[in-house]
Amino acid sequence: MANIEKLPQYDISNEEYRVYHYPDGETLRVEGAVTLILEKRADGDRHRLIVQTPVRKEGWYIRPGWTAISWSGKDGSPAIEF
Repeated sequence: MANIEKLPQYDISNEEYRVYHYPDGETLRVEGAVTLILEKRADGDRHRLIVQTPVRKEGWYIRPGWTAISWSGKDGSPAIEF
């Protein structure tokens, strides 16, 4: 398991939500994500998200195997930012 503090972290607070799409048609919609923690691996990238809720920040581990990601920017944010 990777040391999370050493993994690259990206500010994604400009996203209203993001949706992970899986080959079997399943989707996972995440609202309120503020940070993406990225672990690059030979068998596929791993995403961990920090999500801001009204009460606290929560950590989410996104199941590997997704084939696409879609998202919507918050009002006034660029449609896409890399």
